[in-house]
Amino acid sequence: MSFAIETQYRINKEKFYVDIKVTNKKQKIFNNKTLIIISLIVLTVIGWRFANLDERKLISRQESLFAKVQKGDLLREVDGYGILKSNDQKLLTAMSQATIEKIVLRPGAAVNPNSVILLLNNPEIVQQVQNAKQGLRSEKANIKQMELSQKRNLLSEQVKLAELEAKYEVVKLNLTAQKNLAKLGVVSKISIDVISINEMQLAKVIAIYQNQIAQLKLVHNETIKMQLEKIKQSEGNLETAERKLTSLTVTAGMTGVLQQSFIELGQNVSAGQKLALISGTKNLVALLKIPQTQVDLIKIDQTAEIDTRRGIVQGRVQRIEPVVLEGTVNVEIELIGDLPSNARPQLNVDGKIKIGTITNTLFIERPANIQPGTSSRLFEVGQHFTDAKAKRIKFGVETDKFIQILSHVKEHTTFIISDMSSYQDVVSVRIGQ
Repeated sequence: MSFAIETQYRINKEKFYVDIKVTNKKQKIFNNKTLIIISLIVLTVIGWRFANLDERKLISRQESLFAKVQKGDLLREVDGYGILKSNDQKLLTAMSQATIEKIVLRPGAAVNPNSVILLLNNPEIVQQVQNAKQGLRSEKANIKQMELSQKRNLLSEQVKLAELEAKYEVVKLNLTAQKNLAKLGVVSKISIDVISINEMQLAKVIAIYQNQIAQLKLVHNETIKMQLEKIKQSEGNLETAERKLTSLTVTAGMTGVLQQSFIELGQNVSAGQKLALISGTKNLVALLKIPQTQVDLIKIDQTAEIDTRRGIVQGRVQRIEPVVLEGTVNVEIELIGDLPSNARPQLNVDGKIKIGTITNTLFIERPANIQPGTSSRLFEVGQHFTDAKAKRIKFGVETDKFIQILSHVKEHTTFIISDMSSYQDVVSVRIGQ
């Protein structure tokens, strides 16, 4: 019995020591986890406290724009936008009052000189043509009647002159015979004197008739000339009426494109009213809108590039308009060389005018609200891209995208180029995600 009791005692004792060891091990593991959690909480609180100590303003990296300083040749260009315009244009107008009966072609259609664009209607013009034809026929009939009447009058006068000339010859023969008889003493001197007087009178009458016939011919000629003028006038009236009738069929009159139409179907138009505008497709120029702030950089004969979306064509500044419209100035570019296939009047284009090149200089993408030739603050980004400090920078000339830096900065330095006008009183900012 004593052996059994002793054995049970030993077993219980060993189990007791094992339970104590297991319990101590579990307690130690629990204490280590608790210590780690508490340490993390403390570190988080300390980090949060240190973070709150930095009171600098925070900007978002994703919502901001950044650019690096570059060094090299800065090609100065001025960008513009505009349209192609034809130097060969023709404005079609109505020659008389009419109604638009049919619109054959619409703007954008290619045309040649004989292309019919519009059909007009005016019954009065048709009647004017008929009246003019009748008037011309009447005047031509009048001149024929005049010519016949003049011939009849002239013949009548010439017959009278011939009769007088015959009488004059008889008197002359009689006078000669009487003079011979007077020498023989048969005829008296008085008879001879009477015959002589008759001869002289007939000679004067014949001269008057000859002069009268000459004057009659002159009068006839002048009358014919006056009638010819009336015929010419009638022909002119007919030509005008026919031209008006022809003008009711409106044709392009040149090769090109129908650029603009100013009428609608059924509209009544008056003489001189605009109908359509035709533009040639060969002699084109580009009309670019250039910002007023940059137009002073542009000079006549500077080179340019015009982009038609299907090709680039070279150009030359030909004219600068003096008028400013909505902050822009129109600059006309002469196009040089072959034009792209899509070149046509009113085509929207982009253009670059080359001002010059500055070699071996510092430049950066143009920041917001920065003007050339001024000094302004930019925020220089730190090495780790976590903060940026304000720095005053002096700027030189600008291009369409870049602006020259005249201050001493290092190449590849990064600056914030988005609008920072609300941070002008801030020395530095923090950059967050």
